[in-house]
Amino acid sequence: MPHVARVADISGPVALAVPLGALLPAAPVAQPEAVVAPKFTRFNPTTGTNTLPQPTYPDIARRRGHQGTVRVHFTVAPSGEVVKAEVGRSSGFNVLDDAAVEAVRNHKGFGPGGLRHHFQEITFQLK
Repeated sequence: MPHVARVADISGPVALAVPLGALLPAAPVAQPEAVVAPKFTRFNPTTGTNTLPQPTYPDIARRRGHQGTVRVHFTVAPSGEVVKAEVGRSSGFNVLDDAAVEAVRNHKGFGPGGLRHHFQEITFQLK
């Protein structure tokens, strides 16, 4: 026969031990501020003294006949250094995307100025 626990019959007031904080209303939780994505503008070399170089066509992409256009979003710090570069729109081939991002990331020709957010389309086309 299974053991059954018996509960005492309590007919009067009962005191419960509850931590004080459990009875107070919860403190309001701070909501994180909305993050606003930067607005990227097309890089226009005529407004500065620099241009973005065409990246080297990756050999593997050339052998496989890969072609396409990559849109690279990048951020230039006030010092002129590229601090972030990423694919905004893929060519459809990682090897081409990576080559375009690396070319922008390694570019050293930006002059000092404010924080800038640009995009540039880089086309890989076999000739």
